[in-house]
Amino acid sequence: GLSIILKDAMLLLFTADAQKIGVSYATASLNLGGISISVLNLVVFAISLITILVLTLFLRKTYMGRAIRATSDDTVAASLMGVSVKKTYGVAMATAAIAGLCVGMRWTFYPSSGGEYLLIAFGVVVIGGMGSIPGTLVAGLVFGLAQVIGGANYGMFISYIVLLVMLAVRPQGLFSK
Repeated sequence: GLSIILKDAMLLLFTADAQKIGVSYATASLNLGGISISVLNLVVFAISLITILVLTLFLRKTYMGRAIRATSDDTVAASLMGVSVKKTYGVAMATAAIAGLCVGMRWTFYPSSGGEYLLIAFGVVVIGGMGSIPGTLVAGLVFGLAQVIGGANYGMFISYIVLLVMLAVRPQGLFSK
């Protein structure tokens, strides 16, 4: 229900027109050994790597990280132990905002385009293993590589074939705990 409310609010605020976050280096590219790589792709990849590194360290080394892990395991038990469950959701919102920024810089989006990205994120988390942030990074690379191999027409199809094969071979994911 909240998703529908947010989607309709975005439609009212921004209309149904396509949106994109414009950056000055969107069309710039680097030539490395005869291979042309988009600067925007490198920036998004660097932001992703830094976010995953910081998030991994934060969840492993801080009290709030332990509180977040406890909350994800059992919300009631965590709140009984004195964890402010509402405060733990802030990190999830921050990482979602960073992901939204990266998607907005790279692709055109609509108020209704969240579902397709959520489906991709679900596939990546399943391949990487529930609860494994480094696994999510590796799975994202595998899922993305499958999309590139499939091209514009069959990219998502091949990605979901990889997901199905992964579920058949190792249902707990690559880096499950």
